[in-house]
Amino acid sequence: MAGDVTRLMLAARPAIAARIPIANRIEAPAADKAPLSRCTLVLDFLDDEEQSFFEKYSDAFYIGAMCLSVLGTGLAAAAQGLRASTRGRR
Repeated sequence: MAGDVTRLMLAARPAIAARIPIANRIEAPAADKAPLSRCTLVLDFLDDEEQSFFEKYSDAFYIGAMCLSVLGTGLAAAAQGLRASTRGRR
């Protein structure tokens, strides 16, 4: 939540500054400040190290796709084996 608030505040600065000139003084704080050192989301946003959804879960997508392909191949092989066994009985 703190990362979202920081992002919104810094993004809205130009709009606010159009009405209230003192808003031009709003700046991103230094990353080594003590109050912010506990909130990693704010620090990630300030350091441009935020990851998108796909960046966070790309490994899970890749592994999931591999598992699904192996499962599909196994099911296809099992279906082929069942067809072969029923043909042999006929």
